[in-house]
Amino acid sequence: MIENNGIIIVQLEFDSEKIDGRTIVTETGHPIIFINKNAPADRQRLTLAHELGHVIMHINKLATFAVEEEEEAFRFGIEFLMPISECQYEMTDKLSIEKLADMKRTWKVSMQSILYRAQKQNLVSYNRCRYLWAQFSSKGWRKSEPIEITKESPTLIKRMIKMMSDKLNYSNEDVAKIFALNLKEFEERYLTPPNKLRIV
Repeated sequence: MIENNGIIIVQLEFDSEKIDGRTIVTETGHPIIFINKNAPADRQRLTLAHELGHVIMHINKLATFAVEEEEEAFRFGIEFLMPISECQYEMTDKLSIEKLADMKRTWKVSMQSILYRAQKQNLVSYNRCRYLWAQFSSKGWRKSEPIEITKESPTLIKRMIKMMSDKLNYSNEDVAKIFALNLKEFEERYLTPPNKLRIV
């Protein structure tokens, strides 16, 4: 949906797992969202919605990283993915790990994000939230939650490359220059099929 509205999404390996995404605006005013390709799908989805919030609300001050702007972007992102009017009836003092897991399957947002939202909305008591956060810690789920969500892959850049190659007869060298990449990096990033085998 974001790509269909003209915003480019790029998946990259960030140097730190603490960075989920960043948005830049080109000299012509075009936003590009970069997301951490190694993050789980539920985090990627919230990151994309969060960065979309920055594009919509903070387009002229994307690099400030002010706390209030980050909070605004989070509120936008989580509301975008799971409107409170549609999910608040599930957020009560009966909220449990099992219920959070069911909600994650429905909304494709991390269990911790759902709990954090319930807490911010004062829909669940302090003691219940404290108990659930302790459950996440004791189960070792702070960094890696159960229930894997299928990752969505951006396609706009690959479609752009195909159009430049097929319709405009650009060479790989030409496209690499447009992307400000050396030829080897361009081919590895955008032309090499992903290796489906992995060491376990």
